[in-house]
This record gives sequence, C-alpha cells and structure tokens, in this order.
Amino acid sequence: MLPRFRSQRGQAPRNDESSDSERTTISGDYEHTAQSEERGSRRRRSRVQSTARSNLSHGAENISYEMRAPTPTDSESPNHVSTQPAIFSLVRLETAERDLEVEKSSHGQTRNELDSLKQSLDDKNEELQQVEDEKEKWKQLAVERQKRLKGATHDLNQLIISTQVFGKMDDSDFRANAERLRGDIRNLTWCHLKEAKDLDISDETYQLFKQRLGLPEPTIMKCLRSSSTLSEIVQAFIWQTLRVRIFGRFRWVPQSSESMSAITGFLEQFLTSDANVIPDATRRFHTWRATTTNAMLEVAGLDSERVSNDIDTFSEEQARLTTEELRDLLKLSSHRIAERELSEIFSDSVALSEMIDTQLACITWSDVKHEAAGRPGLGRVEPQSGRSRPSDDRDSKLLVAPALSRSGRSSGDKFDVEVVEILAPLFKSIG
Repeated sequence: MLPRFRSQRGQAPRNDESSDSERTTISGDYEHTAQSEERGSRRRRSRVQSTARSNLSHGAENISYEMRAPTPTDSESPNHVSTQPAIFSLVRLETAERDLEVEKSSHGQTRNELDSLKQSLDDKNEELQQVEDEKEKWKQLAVERQKRLKGATHDLNQLIISTQVFGKMDDSDFRANAERLRGDIRNLTWCHLKEAKDLDISDETYQLFKQRLGLPEPTIMKCLRSSSTLSEIVQAFIWQTLRVRIFGRFRWVPQSSESMSAITGFLEQFLTSDANVIPDATRRFHTWRATTTNAMLEVAGLDSERVSNDIDTFSEEQARLTTEELRDLLKLSSHRIAERELSEIFSDSVALSEMIDTQLACITWSDVKHEAAGRPGLGRVEPQSGRSRPSDDRDSKLLVAPALSRSGRSSGDKFDVEVVEILAPLFKSIG
C-alpha cells in the first residue's frame, strides 16, 4: 500500500527541498512495488495458462482459447488479474462434454430401436418362411391327391366298361309300361270327372292349371268348360304332375332321392349348357348315373320292405294332394276311388322312373315329336307349355301326353346318333 500523507493542523509546511526528497523516495517505492506486482501477475497468468492447457489436453482437444493479459480497469486495482477466459473455456468444455453424453445417449437409443426393428424383421421373415413351407406342403398334397384321383378315375372307367351290360332293356319294354300308364290316366278321367255343364270351378283351380300347364287362362277356361276337351286337359295336368314330382327325381330310393337329384342336376348343367355336347362326355355322364343308381338299388335291396313302404307312403301322399287339387272336377262320390287309382298311378310311375334311371341309354320325356336337336339329359323335364311347339297352329293343339324318346344305347355307345322316338306324343285339338 502506498503511504498516505496528511497535513498536520497546527504544523508549518515543510520546505521545498524536503518535499522534493520525499517525492523522490515515494516515486521509487511506487515503481519498485509496481514491478513486483507485475512480476507476480505474470507468474499467476502463467500458472492459469498451464492449468487450462492441461485440462484441455485431457478432455477437449477441439476447444482452443487464447489467454489475454488482464487489463486493469478504472474500477480494478493494479494488482487484480482477470481469469475470465479460462473460466469460459472450462464452461465450454463442460458444455461440450454434456452434449457428447447426450449424443451418446441418443445414439444408444437409436441403436436399440434399430435392433428392435431388425428383430421384428427377422420374426416376419420367419413367419413368411413358415407360410411358404405350409404352402409347399399343401401343394405337394394337392399333387398327390390329383394323382390318386386320376388313378381312381381310371379304375372307375375300367369298372364301368366291365359293367355296361347290366340294366339293359329294350325299347318295347319302356313303350309297354308308358302305354299302360297312359291308359290308367285316361280311364281315371273318363270315369270320375263331372259333366262339363255341372262344373263350378274356382279361381284357384284356374290358376293352378295355368301354372302347371303353362297355358293362357282363356285356353284353360275353354278346355275345362268343353265336354270334348275336359278329359284331355285333366290328363295333361296329371302327366305334368308326374314329370315334376317323380321322373328324374329318384323317388324309388326315398332316403337318397334329394341328394341324388341335386348331384345329377348339378352335373347335367355342364351337358345342357352347350348345344354341341360332346358324345363321349354324354356317354360318361349317363354311364355314371346308371352305375350309381344301380349301386343305390343294390343297397336299397338290403331293406326292400322299408323301401317298399316308403314308396307306398310317398304315392299315397301325392295321390291325396292331387285329388285335393282336382276337387272341383271330380264327382263327389268318386273322390275315394279316384284317390286310390291315383296312388297306383304314382306307384307305377316310380317303378317306371327306376327303370329309366338305371339305364345307360338316355331316356327322356319330351313335349314335341322328334326332339333330336336338344340332346336330352336326364329326362328331368320342368313344367313348360302344354302346346305343341313345332305346330303352326299351336294355339289349337293341347299336349295330352308327352313323348318318350331315347339317345344312345344300353351298351353305352351311339350317343352321337339321332334321338329315337319310343312313344309318340298325344295331342288334342282345341279349335
């Protein structure tokens, strides 16, 4: 500290020489003290620089700084040395270290996410490989089953060839049974119908005939009101009922009729969908049908009494239903007799249907004469028009009984020849 001099109250001022000597001494002391302070400051600055360099060399080589000599300000004493640059460098170093730790943590998190994604990808690849393996397994199984199917088809063809002789009947046998059925239906209408002038026909009966025969209502009314056509239109009604409910429906095996009818109906569409049916495909279809129905017949024969009872029950139910449909036309006293005769007609129709279904030849009921272009399939004829299609005056013709025709032979060949007519259709003029 520099000496402080005060003037003493009551003392006389010193002389000039004494003052000069004192100023010289004070100046020398000040210079010596300032030099000492300067040397101490340089030593302290050197130690700070050395310490900062050491810290930077251990953790922050990328941080450089420049030490500046402390510059005394008006508010600082001459012996004060500034250490702010070193402190700033240390702060920057600590900040850099914290940023580095944050980056390391972020990179670690990213690495974990990448590992998780890689694991998920590996799992997906494993699942995909399992699916591919399963697909290959099913593919091999399909190939194996296809081979087995081809082998079974070959064996079936060989069996069919060896069994083509069963179920053979002549056209005369079918003609005789069909003519007897026609006669029974005709006799029923001749014996048990009311006189035309005594009829009281309900609208429900008109609509039923219209729906079943496909004729316009004026034609239905004209035929039912005329004594010359009443019997014929009732015969046509009964024949259409037989074609809808029995023929081609496999009713002779009641417990299997619905399933067999559905299967054959499904397969038949592949033959009838094309006008130019391949004869060999038609032969195979009817051969399959005959083989299957004969097998069904053999199985049904194991319990023939039950089958016979089922057929009798079915025939009685259909006779009762048909009698109810014709109640406005039948004599009141003839209801029971007519129902019993109708039951026999239905039973005979089931037997004739069995004969047709077990043949290799294609035997069908048709609406027109010489139906050669249609290539009939099963003989399953849905309700169509009661008129004769090829007739020029179709409104003046009523189809009383359908025709019976055949394509192919019972031996399983000749499906490419023209249809042979077994029994001609029966028409009635209504002009």
